Amino acid sequence: MESCKPPYLLFKETQRDFTTWLVETAEKHGETVNFVPGDEHGSIRQVQIRHLLRLALTVARNGIIPIDKIQALQGIIALLQPLVNLQIVLKVLRGEPYRSSSRSQSPSLVAATESEGKSRQRSPSKQTVPHSYNMSNLENEAHFAWAVFLQDVSTIRNKIKDLWDDYIHECKSLVIAALMTNTALELLRSRCQAQVKATESLPNAPNEAEAVDWFFAYVRRRSDDGHNRWETPHFDLAIEYCYEAFYHIRDVMSHMKPSSVCLPPSVQSLTGPGALLSVPTDTPPVRFVSDLAWSYYMIPQLNNFKILGIKKNFCPGLDEITKGWGEYLDGKDVKVIPLWIGLSYQIMLDIRNATHGNIEKAFEELVRIGNLQVVGIQAYFQEENDEEDEDPNLEHLQVICHINNYVANDSISKFARENGEYQLGSSGSAEYRHWFMKNHPLLCGMQAYWLQQRWREFEFDSFSLYDSIIPAANIYNAMRINELVES
Repeated sequence: MESCKPPYLLFKETQRDFTTWLVETAEKHGETVNFVPGDEHGSIRQVQIRHLLRLALTVARNGIIPIDKIQALQGIIALLQPLVNLQIVLKVLRGEPYRSSSRSQSPSLVAATESEGKSRQRSPSKQTVPHSYNMSNLENEAHFAWAVFLQDVSTIRNKIKDLWDDYIHECKSLVIAALMTNTALELLRSRCQAQVKATESLPNAPNEAEAVDWFFAYVRRRSDDGHNRWETPHFDLAIEYCYEAFYHIRDVMSHMKPSSVCLPPSVQSLTGPGALLSVPTDTPPVRFVSDLAWSYYMIPQLNNFKILGIKKNFCPGLDEITKGWGEYLDGKDVKVIPLWIGLSYQIMLDIRNATHGNIEKAFEELVRIGNLQVVGIQAYFQEENDEEDEDPNLEHLQVICHINNYVANDSISKFARENGEYQLGSSGSAEYRHWFMKNHPLLCGMQAYWLQQRWREFEFDSFSLYDSIIPAANIYNAMRINELVES
């Protein structure tokens, strides 16, 4: 799937298609192409970026440029612009006047055109073996690859934050916000795998677990003024490039035993994490510290949820983050944080901050949905209690009641209180009743969706039990389709 490919991989494919077309078209018009030394006989040859202008001039003088090639180059420029000036190539292919004295042109490209274009003999190429052509690698190709990847992650994060902001302001439903977020997380997981595979052979490229730390250190060095202390721009960069999430996970996990049930610290403590949970997060340094405090509650609860789920198999309708943490905590070495785990946890922190202190709204809505469905199904069975045959809808009642009970009874916190083997910080186990669900709106949204689906199945099965209802239901649906009755 194209949507699962990271930007760097799409860039490599696009520039290969564009460069191959440019080289082959220029050769048809008598241009000779210089390749990177050592690549002359390979099936994929590399062309130095500074030669592209000369090839573009030859092509532009001899024909019409397909619009898809112009669009491809625009996409390449959008990614490369901070590193390489290819705007002059685009202007030439569009047919705009070319002046070698223009200040906007890249000096290296102009010099290459003037010195090499005049001395080169133009003879038609006599290739018999098909080749593909790449632009030569950038000096910092690994940094470029991870920069565009993390910029893409930032775009996804911004979209998700907008979703939850819309939910809080009642512009989108809980189910819509959760489903769109969960789908984005599934795609992001695939992109992480593809990114690691696409960059593992690049010179000086980091491994998966070190990639975000490595890139954050790189951008921090570029923004530093020579001192080591953290200031506001550093916290801003840490949040922007997801270093925040990896830092918090490492810090909390260094105090945890993933195989044991853990009680979080007291939320009423005047010192420690509890004192920071309600602090406004309107500046990067304050958000960083507040998110760390929040992580001292959320990560132990994710661990407890994983243990409870294994023992009881009690909870369907899980979101991608909760499922992913279950896999991560089951791993052999929790000190090695997979790329997707860190990025998805950063999105969890983003959702927390996007709810503007109203994070419990999703939990309240889930409870309301569950209660309404239980009341409706119980009323159905009360009317049918005279029937001797077993009703297949009993399964729906049992499942929906099961979900409703585990939410209402706060099974997660109860499990931790009854089975907790150690505690992070001071005691206060009764204080965080419902804390996990109240602070996990994505999980609440996915379970609300799951309950809706089971309710629809219940409705369908209920109608299917009675032959006399089916014709009337079909007539009613037809009347709605033809707008004979109001929806």
